Amino acid sequence: MPYNLYESVCNYKKWQYKLQICIEQHDGIDTEKQQQKTTFEPLINETSVDSTKAEIIASSTKILFLPINQKSGYTASSNVPSSIHLRQLINIRQIKKKEKTKNGFLNSLSEKKRSKRTRPFVEPTTLHTQNANVNKDSTDSLRLSMPIINAEDQEALTSISPILTDKSTELSSESAPSMSHRAFAPIEEDTGIDDQEQKSKTCLLTYTDTKSPFRWILKRLVIELKTNEEADIFCMQLTKCLSMLKERPKHLLAFVNPLCGKGKGRPIYEKKIRTLFDEAQVNVDTIYTERANHARDYIRDETLKKYDGIICVGGDGMFSELCHGLLLKTITESNLDINEPRINLIRPETRIGIIPAGSTDAVVYGTTGMNDPITSALQIITGESLLIDLTTIHSEQGFVRFMATMMAYGFFGDIIHSSESWRCLGPFRYDLAGFKQFLRNKSYDCKLSITLSPADASLHHSSELGASQPLQVTTTKQKLIQHTTRTDDTLKEIVSPRAQFCNRNCDKCSVDDSKTDPEFRLPLQIEKQGRYTTINCLNMPCRCKKSKYGMSPFVHLGDGSFDLILVERSWRLGFLRFLWQVASDSRQIDQLANVERYRVYEVLIKPELINSKQPSYWSCDGELISGNEIQIRVHRQALNLFARGIVFEQDENINKLKKAEKQTFFSWFRSKK
Repeated sequence: MPYNLYESVCNYKKWQYKLQICIEQHDGIDTEKQQQKTTFEPLINETSVDSTKAEIIASSTKILFLPINQKSGYTASSNVPSSIHLRQLINIRQIKKKEKTKNGFLNSLSEKKRSKRTRPFVEPTTLHTQNANVNKDSTDSLRLSMPIINAEDQEALTSISPILTDKSTELSSESAPSMSHRAFAPIEEDTGIDDQEQKSKTCLLTYTDTKSPFRWILKRLVIELKTNEEADIFCMQLTKCLSMLKERPKHLLAFVNPLCGKGKGRPIYEKKIRTLFDEAQVNVDTIYTERANHARDYIRDETLKKYDGIICVGGDGMFSELCHGLLLKTITESNLDINEPRINLIRPETRIGIIPAGSTDAVVYGTTGMNDPITSALQIITGESLLIDLTTIHSEQGFVRFMATMMAYGFFGDIIHSSESWRCLGPFRYDLAGFKQFLRNKSYDCKLSITLSPADASLHHSSELGASQPLQVTTTKQKLIQHTTRTDDTLKEIVSPRAQFCNRNCDKCSVDDSKTDPEFRLPLQIEKQGRYTTINCLNMPCRCKKSKYGMSPFVHLGDGSFDLILVERSWRLGFLRFLWQVASDSRQIDQLANVERYRVYEVLIKPELINSKQPSYWSCDGELISGNEIQIRVHRQALNLFARGIVFEQDENINKLKKAEKQTFFSWFRSKK
């Protein structure tokens, strides 16, 4: 049986509901903890709550709205949810009734805008003084659009104007009559109920609607209880429960890039995000960056112990600065050598959040599903947590940088290099540079040493391949495509378990490596050598507005591996097929004849100057890097983000893939292996 912390009756407009705060049964809590539910005392009388009770309250507390049927055919209001989980609640407070709008929700207008739309209140004595000194040419005293009344016209005007009060008949001929308080304050009405009573009876609940898998919506609900005492207890109970959500941040440090996304960083933060933090009672110290790596240097050099997290308002570049500053700070404090390629990173205790305001926002797309600033801010406020992988990049000279999204050599590296001279064109410079590189159709000779991830290595065990065939590695997915017909069973095997999207609470990312059979955790190395148009290492899908699924939609965020995509040299039409698949539907990108995809743990890339006069350029997370040979190594769940992860049912992937197979539009673009 659920334990009720509070129970009463509330009203929303003409509807009446039974209001309950209850702790329901929870499968994730063991029997011993479940039995402790019956020992709860009213939280309003408790000064402190032990950790066990706090865990139960945080995970199982809900606010229930049960309609009270009074008439036949009675239906509840669609604006009132059946339940609000405690984790969805942002704030609870008591308000005055006059703060409500006609539809029962709080007026969203600011005090400044609201004052412009209502008449200002003027005290009668002040108005009397102003009218006594009025000048014929002055219009200041006419702001209220009320005429100056002489004593001779007083009797006639009183008979036709209901606005004037009885006191107006006592005015002398030297002054104008004073108006009633009601004439100048139209938003207040004489309801016969004291303001303090109205404030204590009316409660405003601010909560998040998480029905959509990607976009979170902020909603407000105004309810009215029967008595002052009931409303007081209701608000105090919920406030006490909210204080037990230890994962929620109380104090944040925010870095805002005012130049990101064509200058939209500051308006997004000041007009949309800061008000949300204020309403959730989250203290935020804000720093507006003035130069490149401003945030990185500040985090690395300053003390951050008083903060529960660090957030940034900007694009992927700002996120990269926060990652570098926090990880380098942790490495320095742990006395580790960052120039050692075999270094094992230590996860920082501080969480990182990002409010999207950039041009691509690949990190936010990969961790929340869309680049909505409100959704990201709400997930920060509610204390959502997501562990993601990061990779270290080393050259022959030592550490280069961390990779969060993508490292490229060849086509995409050349685009970043060419676009640097066209910065005056804004984001359009990438399209122009891409078109230029496509016409050039350059390719580069490379030698790669690939260490497959344990998951892939278990599928390609040495006993199956043989030591004499290191180059003939074929994945299960490729074997299905080559040797079987496209039945429903084949599609299911392609999608699951290996070719599955990374979901929230993903089974693949939650696997404990220590419990895996050591035989299947042995790394398997293969050697590749050839001429490639582009070599891409992806730690995230890299979704954006121009790519619905990203270049690598099946890469997982926390499984300790990243995707290596090799695009071999081909005619322009062959590379155009690759670009088309990336932009439209990349779920079957490795079915192209010139594309190979591997899920790897580590890779060493060595460019060779055989047919080309000069090597290509390296780019990491949109920035140019240098090095003759590059080694990329993944570190599992090295960073903790304020994010929920993408939420959807895995069964939908099969249906989407079947639908893609039936499409005939541009089917000639999909060259199968």
